[in-house]
Amino acid sequence: MISNYRNHFFFSGIVVVDIDLNKVQINQCAKDGSLFSNSHKCRLETTECVAVPVIGKFKRGSYRCQCKPGYYFPTLNASHNYFNGTLVENQLLERLRNGSTQADPLSDSFQCQPCRKGCPNCVSDQPCFVEYNILLRGIPLGIQSFCMTITIVLALVIFRLRKSKVICNSFWAMLELLLVGSLLLYSTVVIRYFEPTMLTCLLVPWFREVGFTIVYGVLILKMYR
Repeated sequence: MISNYRNHFFFSGIVVVDIDLNKVQINQCAKDGSLFSNSHKCRLETTECVAVPVIGKFKRGSYRCQCKPGYYFPTLNASHNYFNGTLVENQLLERLRNGSTQADPLSDSFQCQPCRKGCPNCVSDQPCFVEYNILLRGIPLGIQSFCMTITIVLALVIFRLRKSKVICNSFWAMLELLLVGSLLLYSTVVIRYFEPTMLTCLLVPWFREVGFTIVYGVLILKMYR
């Protein structure tokens, strides 16, 4: 301590303040504006900070970066599913020492991966729902589309030749109605090609039942005509 006596300065002693910081907890995840609050290095885009109390240590990195809902830890079969705060802090210091020029040195690290569409939570990239195989679903769609095209062509041919003796005696209107019913039956496969929605779930039974009724109704009428 430096004292002033009659404009003369002289050294008169030392004052020592000893504060035990080992009992002070650092909460870098806090958002209350306290000391060290919100000083964590978690990637808030995909992770969230969870404080880990460490008794007897005044140190940074006493937290873990856990994946947010809808994201999964990128390392499969890991012993834990979070990023250690100490490792995150040390990685940041290491990159700064190496002269990283990025505005955010950890922008490409310690990120969780997004789950597949429709998965609220997941542990890997596996889908939660059945995924459509476009190729396998496209094969029956192509066959049905070909049959529908042939049906439309036949309907046009019958309409064009409706005045001919053969078509006229066969009641061309009933033949056209038979083809319309067939077209409705074929359409159910086309509707099922798309992902199910409320509309498609309503259309499929209607198209199937109406088409079935028309086709077999016409056949019965033709038999008993």
